[in-house]
Formats: sequence, C-alpha cells, structure tokens
Amino acid sequence: MLTRLQVNREKQEQENDKVRETIKDLRDENSEIVSENNKKQEQYVEQIHELESKLTEYRLKFEYAQKQLMQPSNG
Repeated sequence: MLTRLQVNREKQEQENDKVRETIKDLRDENSEIVSENNKKQEQYVEQIHELESKLTEYRLKFEYAQKQLMQPSNG
C-alpha cells in the first residue's frame, strides 16, 4: 500500500514538474513576444513622426509655390 502511494506521489510530482516547465516556457515566450511588439511599436512611432515631418515640409513647399504663382509677374 505504501509503495503504491509513493509511486502515485512520484507520478504526480513528475506531472507537476512538466506543468511548471510548460508554464515557464509559455511565460518566456510571452515575454519575448511582448518585447518584440514593443520594439515594432517604437519603430512605427518613429516612422509616423518621419512621415508627418515630410508631410509638413511638402505642405510648406506647396503653399510657397502657390504664393509664387499668385504673384504678378515682373516681366
């Protein structure tokens, strides 16, 4: 009877160890995914700022060109 109990206890401990290892692996994987996501998000924010800056530059150039076209020619 005692031996059967010990065998069952050992089996349970082995299963518990497997579950702990699986949980650890999943946490590690989740942490890696979150880290990669944060890096990508930072890249996207940087790209957005660059594009907004270019858009502002092009808008100012366009407005300047429009003003130049509206001035009476001196020729």
